[in-house]
Amino acid sequence: MEETKKTVTSDTTAETGLKFFGAVTASISHEIKNRMAIINEQAGLLQDFVRMAEKGRQLDPERLMRLAGSIKTQVSMSDVIIKNMNRFAHSVDVFWQTADLDEVLLLVTALARRTADNREVRLEVRSPGTSIRVGTSAFYIMNLTWLCLDKLMQQPGKDKSIVLGCEKVGDGAALWLSGDGFDAEPGNMELGPAAAGLAAQLKGQIQADSEQGCFRILLPLDMG
Repeated sequence: MEETKKTVTSDTTAETGLKFFGAVTASISHEIKNRMAIINEQAGLLQDFVRMAEKGRQLDPERLMRLAGSIKTQVSMSDVIIKNMNRFAHSVDVFWQTADLDEVLLLVTALARRTADNREVRLEVRSPGTSIRVGTSAFYIMNLTWLCLDKLMQQPGKDKSIVLGCEKVGDGAALWLSGDGFDAEPGNMELGPAAAGLAAQLKGQIQADSEQGCFRILLPLDMG
């Protein structure tokens, strides 16, 4: 019976992880495609300027400079997106590792930014001011945080925002998400077996507070 329970938990966690990886990859590909579309449009505008110059029209250096600056901005933003994707992909190179919780939160928040913007939710990470390092799986923590973010963003409300942070708690650490502007009701904050499975894999606990609209993920400093 114990072996069956462990298998079910592992299968649920694996399926949840694949869905998470797919959702993040899809979001990143949309962001890159949007940047490329803007760059392509601006490249077309440059071609129009060249054609006008070929017909004897004088080019406006300031306008060309603004256009070049805009293209460089899009390339820079694309570079940030790709770097985040690269960091996310490498989070499973060494599955169990020592991770800085603040860095993990910053990355998962960056990955969730597009989804949050589409749902008109502001995201903010409050740094603890000191490094909080835990022996854990960065991928599992990001997956669990993503599930919490998704659950909060589904709640009705206006002028919604979510603040994320982490702190030392006794012999362990806590990662928290606090929502503002949400109309969360009892029962609407339940995460289900996927989150429970991830928390179990991390040897941690997850707490939900419907009245305050927040989640707390409790983690050991060392899973060993």
